[in-house]
Amino acid sequence: MNILWLEFAMTAYLVVAVLFMVYLGSRREVLTRACHLGTMAGFAFHTVALGVRWSEVGSFPITNQYDAASFFSWVLVLVFLALEYRYKSHVLGAFVVPLAFLSVLSAALLRDRVTSIDPSLLGVGLTLHTSLILLGSAAFCLSFVVAVMYLIQMRLLKSKRFNSLYHHLPPLDACDDMIGKGITIGFPLMTLGILSGAVGSKFVLGSYWDWSSKQILSAAIWAFYLVMVVGRYYYGMRAKRAAWLAILGFAGVVMSFVGIDMLLGEDRHY
Repeated sequence: MNILWLEFAMTAYLVVAVLFMVYLGSRREVLTRACHLGTMAGFAFHTVALGVRWSEVGSFPITNQYDAASFFSWVLVLVFLALEYRYKSHVLGAFVVPLAFLSVLSAALLRDRVTSIDPSLLGVGLTLHTSLILLGSAAFCLSFVVAVMYLIQMRLLKSKRFNSLYHHLPPLDACDDMIGKGITIGFPLMTLGILSGAVGSKFVLGSYWDWSSKQILSAAIWAFYLVMVVGRYYYGMRAKRAAWLAILGFAGVVMSFVGIDMLLGEDRHY
């Protein structure tokens, strides 16, 4: 397995993460250009790494923990670059790029655990299922990041500490709006991912649902975000409560990807 380009991407993300930390502690806007160029370089390296991996396995690389962690990180950076271009907001990168680095680092650490899967599971169905789940998770991750920003700003406001970090953060209303958008985008993606997984399981394994621990946790997470969507758009659940729920929901998402596999040894693909 060739991970040279992934290591280049990981190094770039680490350097940019450090630069963003310096940026948050100062008001030197010149750092934003260095952060942007570094992020673009890391994203380019990462894209090449995905292409190399694709050529190695002969299909879209997304069917194991290593590839999923790498793809998840790539999507996070892509969405950040799109939002940065659209809204000219740099501060989101100070939270997204470190997460992207950690995800790539976890991928690098998981490379020795990559195992081949049953050929009967490979195909468009598995790729579609996994891609939708990861795209939805990336949207939930952005809601989580903005929720952290919201709570930090609330704390700074209450303590009347109007430091450089406070001045970099977007207004509370903007944060609340982005939390809602992330959940609104992520929920249908996750729903389609679960449905496609159930259909794929029926065709490959003979049943739509077999009540595995991972499936039960996925259903619980889906129900949690359903409550968030309904609560937000029908009962006005916003602000601090929505921020805490976004953080709690993403913690469940992380557990569904990492915790179940490590604690119970499950490695399901549908």
